Amino acid sequence: MTFKQKIFSSVVGAGLASMAMAGPASASIIATLTNVSNVGGGVFNYTYNATLAADEQIVNGSFLTIYDFGQVVGALPAATTGLMSTANFAYSQALLGPTPVLTSPPDSASVLNVTATYNGAAGTLNGFALGNGAAGNLGSFTLGSGVGTASPTGSQGSSGQKFVPPAGGGATGTQDSNVGLVEVPSASRVPEPASLALLGTALAGVGLLRRRKRG
Repeated sequence: MTFKQKIFSSVVGAGLASMAMAGPASASIIATLTNVSNVGGGVFNYTYNATLAADEQIVNGSFLTIYDFGQVVGALPAATTGLMSTANFAYSQALLGPTPVLTSPPDSASVLNVTATYNGAAGTLNGFALGNGAAGNLGSFTLGSGVGTASPTGSQGSSGQKFVPPAGGGATGTQDSNVGLVEVPSASRVPEPASLALLGTALAGVGLLRRRKRG
C-alpha cells in the first residue's frame, strides 16, 4: 500500500468507525441487504429486509433513508412484502436527506437517496408487539439498480420513538433516531467532500515535505 493509499484509508476508516459507534444498537428501523439478483437487461434487484427494534416504535412520519443508493431503475420499489408495502410506506428519491435529528450520516449531494416514509395506515407499530426475537420483522422492499456489485460501506438513518415494554420502566414516545451501515450499489459510493478535503490537505503536506527535502 502506498503512502497516499494509507492516508485515504485512515480518513475513510475513521468515518466508518464513527458511524459504527452510532450504529443500530438501539435503532428504529434497520435495513439489511439480503439478496442481489440479476433480473436481466442490465438491471439488478437489491432486496432489503426491514426490522423494528423491540424497544422502538414508529408512527406517522417515521422514516428510513438509505443514503447514496443511486438512481433506482424501474418502479420504486420493484417489490415489497409485509408491512413495508406501498400501502404503509411512501417510497421516494432525493439528493439530500431526510436525516434523523442529531445525526450526521454521510450523504453525497450528487448521489440519490431512497427514503421509505411510514404513513400511519397500520397504526403505531412497535417491535415488542411484532415479536420475532429481539426485533420485529416489518417485511422487505426491493430496489432496482444498474450496478450489480454491493459495497458494505453505505449508510442508513431512521427516525422513530422509544417504546418501553409493559414490564419495563421509562417513557414511551421519546423521539429517537439512528444511523448505521448498510450495503448499497458499489458504483454509488464516492468519497465525501469532507474526506476529499482532508485527503487534499494531507497530500499537500506531503508535497511540501518533498520540496523541502529537495531544497
